[in-house]
Amino acid sequence: MEATRLLLERPIYTPCPRRRSYLKPWSPQSLRKGGRAVAVCCGVSTTIDPFWDISLDLPGSSTPFWPLSPGGDGGTMNGESHLSGSTTLTDCLRRFTRPEHLGSSAKIKCGGCHSYQESTKQLTLKKLPIVACFHLKRFEHSAKLRRKITTYVSFPLELDMTPFMASSKESRMNGQYQQTVEVLNNDNKYSLFAVVNHQGTLESGHYTSFIRQHKDQWFKCDDAIITKASIKDVLDSEGYLLFYHKQFLEYE
Repeated sequence: MEATRLLLERPIYTPCPRRRSYLKPWSPQSLRKGGRAVAVCCGVSTTIDPFWDISLDLPGSSTPFWPLSPGGDGGTMNGESHLSGSTTLTDCLRRFTRPEHLGSSAKIKCGGCHSYQESTKQLTLKKLPIVACFHLKRFEHSAKLRRKITTYVSFPLELDMTPFMASSKESRMNGQYQQTVEVLNNDNKYSLFAVVNHQGTLESGHYTSFIRQHKDQWFKCDDAIITKASIKDVLDSEGYLLFYHKQFLEYE
């Protein structure tokens, strides 16, 4: 299933002119916008990549995961459990789109001043798909480590992606965030309609899924066995792949 996402490694400064990317109408592939900002001369470089899903790091992995304050932008928590040591889908998305200082060990050559400088990079979403797939990175593979991460991630029935859009980040820097939110808010709202779960270990396991048929009617699919499920069953599940669809469809 294609999801058009733009990963923008975008700097905190005004981006330089960049090549535009075009997608066919109704393409499941989305655009991800990325950019780097040089600390000394404020030079900026940006790239735009299509994406099929959004892969999110989890607490407990070898990748540093700094805790973020709960209850921020992005989700409507309907009937979710809150367990110690847990995190939220919104926290994972905030981490995915926040600025990252690369440091002296990762200097890049600036196209403006032609010298090697420290830089800051940031990823944001430029164009969202009709169906968005969020991949929670529960399986970790490295030269020294192979394991499954079982951190509980609470996810909402309704999700607002506006805070993670490139246009919202730019407006926030220019002091026009509230006006932009009012315009984009409806276009970026999503509803949960499917969840894929993995039961077991890294070596062996079993996949099940929850599927929404109507607004509040859910079913659990376990191979050939299909049973009714409650919203609580869905929101309390571990979650491996989360599928959301746009609440308002755009026709071109």
